[in-house]
Amino acid sequence: MAAFPKLEEIKYFSICSYNADTIGDTPMIIDTLRFPQLKSIETFKSEPFFTVNTLNLPKLEYCKNFYIRGVGNDYISPGTYENPTINFPVLSYCENFTMMFNHSSAEKINNYLHQFLTIQPINSKILYFEQESFPTGQGVLDQQTLINQGNTIEFY
Repeated sequence: MAAFPKLEEIKYFSICSYNADTIGDTPMIIDTLRFPQLKSIETFKSEPFFTVNTLNLPKLEYCKNFYIRGVGNDYISPGTYENPTINFPVLSYCENFTMMFNHSSAEKINNYLHQFLTIQPINSKILYFEQESFPTGQGVLDQQTLINQGNTIEFY
């Protein structure tokens, strides 16, 4: 577990492992990453070859740009550190939310879409999911509501 217990506000946070782009190297894997006091961040970014099982941001209210990119199955065994849990229960503002190569379950995608119904701005948000599951049931309805409000939701 890695934690940043005293951070309350930062402009930019980026984490990655640059050594994994050569054959034989493995990605940086952290089981749990915690920011227990973080309330505001302009950009949170995790780059390729870094993956986390659980990301806890319990007090995060503002994050203009959230970008988390996991690793592909070429680097880890299928089922290992896929479908991460990202906790941001009080997030109230986010313009851009991107998840790539995390292989999140439909249930988690549904939860993110539902949570973004009340996150500001009401319109003009961009939610991008690459190689993630597609929403099901209520998630499909929430996705359409977000689109009807003037947001962009993309799945690739």
